[in-house]
Amino acid sequence: MAGDALDQVKPFIDHLGKPMGVASNRPPHALGEDCLHNFLGMIGIPIELFSTFPNDGPIILLTESAKSDPNLITNVKAQLETGKTVVMTSGLLRVLEGKGIEDLVELRTTGMHGFIGAFGPGAGTALGDTNRPILFPQIRFLTNDAWPVIRGIAENNAFPILLMNQYGKGKLFVLTVPDNFTDL
Repeated sequence: MAGDALDQVKPFIDHLGKPMGVASNRPPHALGEDCLHNFLGMIGIPIELFSTFPNDGPIILLTESAKSDPNLITNVKAQLETGKTVVMTSGLLRVLEGKGIEDLVELRTTGMHGFIGAFGPGAGTALGDTNRPILFPQIRFLTNDAWPVIRGIAENNAFPILLMNQYGKGKLFVLTVPDNFTDL
């Protein structure tokens, strides 16, 4: 079956261009937020994994698995200073606390979890099963330093899901990953 499918695309494969994904660093045998790249791919975010820090792309995604890179903070800082965008997950933020991330952003994980119902834009359009909460790690942020681009709301509380912080010429985003990746 796979061979037949390949035969069907061969006539126009040269016209497709070069496939690209969001560059992401996952060192060999790294652990942390295991399989998150797969879940992000399943919701439509193309991921291109690199075993070393990818310096070439305009956007870099870093999950907790990047924590084993001894030069991670230095590389992230260099990317931001040159005007590039770095997206890191809440899991990576948590493990980098006390290891230099404080020089780049004033965000802190609290160790607590908040929940949101499945509500969307406006006055809270129902998006699905609102009886099943979606649990997110809570991140503390200073409103003059970081800006919540996407928020979840529950019981009159807002929880940041995507925070943005400017550093140098670049932007650092922190994606708050739900406890259950299938909630993405």
